[in-house]
Amino acid sequence: MSLPPHIKNASDLVTSKESVTQGFINQAKDKVRLASSHVENSRKLRRILESINDPASALKDLGIRENLLSAVGLSAKALGHLSISEREQILSQVLIEVCKEAGEDWKDELVFRCTLTAGDSLGGTSRNLSGVQAKNLFAGAIEDSLKGMNETITISLSKKGGRDIESLMWADRLMVFDKKPDIVDKNIDVIVLENDGTSSTREILARKNNYIACGEVKGGIDPAGADEHWKTANSALDRVRSSFGLQRPALFFAAAAIAPKMALEIVSQLRDNRLTYAANLTNSTQVKDLADWLVSL
Repeated sequence: MSLPPHIKNASDLVTSKESVTQGFINQAKDKVRLASSHVENSRKLRRILESINDPASALKDLGIRENLLSAVGLSAKALGHLSISEREQILSQVLIEVCKEAGEDWKDELVFRCTLTAGDSLGGTSRNLSGVQAKNLFAGAIEDSLKGMNETITISLSKKGGRDIESLMWADRLMVFDKKPDIVDKNIDVIVLENDGTSSTREILARKNNYIACGEVKGGIDPAGADEHWKTANSALDRVRSSFGLQRPALFFAAAAIAPKMALEIVSQLRDNRLTYAANLTNSTQVKDLADWLVSL
């Protein structure tokens, strides 16, 4: 099969150094913004601790209980698996020991450790944000293509809030994001389906003949994580291939970070028809081309 119009060879897919740098700049701005509440929380904790004389008294202050749980390394996700009595047990056994080792600097120790746990949480939030931003960039390109065709678009947003897009609908097409259909039993970033206008999304996903295209869209810009994103995406796409056999839908891959070796593998899959389309998310021309192709299916 021939390559997409704006990909002449593997090097056209590779993320440029300039795009990587700009991506890190954007990422840094996002992290600074997301970190503001954590920094303020640490400052507030330090002010409260100023009026507390010893670790035992700190344990009795319910107003800083969440901070203390963070100080012993318990994330919000971990707390969801612990009862109140289990949390108290961990605090009583660990926190006093931490403060004892810190000596007279125990207040700073608690603030630093609380901030450390918050930083770990911030990393997860930042990664999730990259995924949402990639999805919104991709969905925005689809919207632009459809507007150019004077199509009426219905956009459904996730109940999580913000502009986390759950689906796009136009004419007799439905595009859904981040779904795990029973047919594939693996999460797929983007699925384009034939829509009869009366069935629910669940019903549409249950029928093999509704599947028009499936794709993986990865937004992380860090080159160090590019191969891992490709492996994850390839695994998901392989599952689609094995689930549908010869009658499989068109498959595509788009990512912000594409390394040279990875680009060679993508082009190889494009040439032997394992992939139908591909694009680098930092290349607006390729993204537009991918969107135009998808809405034409």
